[in-house]
Amino acid sequence: MLIQEVSIDIGDKIIYAINKYNMLKENRPVVIGVSGGADSMCLLHFLFKNAEMLKIRVIAAHLNHNIRGDEALRDESFVREYCEKNKIDFVSKSVDIPLLSKQLKLSTEEAGRNARYNFFNELAKDDGVIATAHTASDNAETVLFNAVRGSGINGICGIKPKRDNIIRPLILLTREETEQYCAQNCVPYVIDSTNLDDSYTRNKIRHNIITRLTEINPAAVQNLSLLSQSAQEDNDYLDSQAEIMLDSCINNENKYICEKLNLLPPCLKKRAIIIMARNSGANLTRTQIDIILKLIETLGAVDINDKLRFVSDGKTCIIEEKAVTNADDKDNDWQIKLKGTTTFNKYNKNYEIITADNQLFRQNSINSKKLFNNAIRCDIIDDNILIRGRRPGDRFKKTGSGCTKSLKKLFNELKLSAEQRRNTVLIARGSEVLWIDGIGVSEAARTLDPYDSVYIIKTEEQ
Repeated sequence: MLIQEVSIDIGDKIIYAINKYNMLKENRPVVIGVSGGADSMCLLHFLFKNAEMLKIRVIAAHLNHNIRGDEALRDESFVREYCEKNKIDFVSKSVDIPLLSKQLKLSTEEAGRNARYNFFNELAKDDGVIATAHTASDNAETVLFNAVRGSGINGICGIKPKRDNIIRPLILLTREETEQYCAQNCVPYVIDSTNLDDSYTRNKIRHNIITRLTEINPAAVQNLSLLSQSAQEDNDYLDSQAEIMLDSCINNENKYICEKLNLLPPCLKKRAIIIMARNSGANLTRTQIDIILKLIETLGAVDINDKLRFVSDGKTCIIEEKAVTNADDKDNDWQIKLKGTTTFNKYNKNYEIITADNQLFRQNSINSKKLFNNAIRCDIIDDNILIRGRRPGDRFKKTGSGCTKSLKKLFNELKLSAEQRRNTVLIARGSEVLWIDGIGVSEAARTLDPYDSVYIIKTEEQ
């Protein structure tokens, strides 16, 4: 009996990826980055055609990088006209990327990528997602590029199908399949002349290495994609184990015990160090990782960046902020004792902390999440409670979160700017943070009993 090859529809592959990685939520805007090439036009056509079924609202977004002159203007006009003809919401923006890269001292590629995602995020706002047209072919190129560059397993993971609010619905399609989709559905597209230029590293990989690999095995691209998926699963598991192990190495002074770190398997120990730095809002170079691994076994210190350094005394280690070097950082040294009604001004904001009538508080807080987030039980307040700015070692357990995090990790997850971090007002007992302005109250300080006396924190912009 002959086994017949089963052909899977290209559209079914896209739907499968969307469902597998839980990419879309109903009634949310989807901002699609559309360059005008085959990949992005395939993505735009498919999501717009199926918008009603997927229960999404599509917005096409095009950024003109001002790198390719008339050709870039052609691409912008092409996408605009296509969207107008098909009644698709369209927004474009023009940014001088060569000038921006010089001003920011970044490569044109990095400056362009940052500008694109900043633009897309402006359109997506808080409730939308950003859809980019990365394919399995892009993923294969990324895996090879990272491998030859000397990357570890994290680089072999390639392009994630979903990261934060960014989704890649075409991640299971090859570039040939997106072109096939466009041909089958009469979707026009333009060709970027820079894609033909082998002076770009990715183009060298695409035109030379990938081509040779597909001669060896026609399924090379798909197999590299499977490799990246497998690596991602392993990577996620190892990261989760390293995070658990790292938490078990913390002492009551919020420092890490060197002896416990040194007992970890090498792969987890290295990851634990990377996570330690990430929780402080920093990324480590390979050289810094190697130095820190040695310092945990001996002692010493190394600068991570202009604000942070790693310090080990041989018994414990920590990533700490460097000595204060400017007036803004010195402003975090302030503190006020919380005792009874307290009023103060900080960072162009007026604060008033008052005790509340329980019955009145309960009546008013039924429909006010903000009021609950700004209420602290009076019975936990003692002479050690301070109103102050953030400090190294601060930790916070938000109501309902189930886990304690360093403020650095929390602020990093919330993507707060340096100014927002610097201008944070909080209430704390030692390094235990009970309340953070704009974030809320801790598990330990939240109101529980209907007879709790509470402090209400009122804020007003100046």
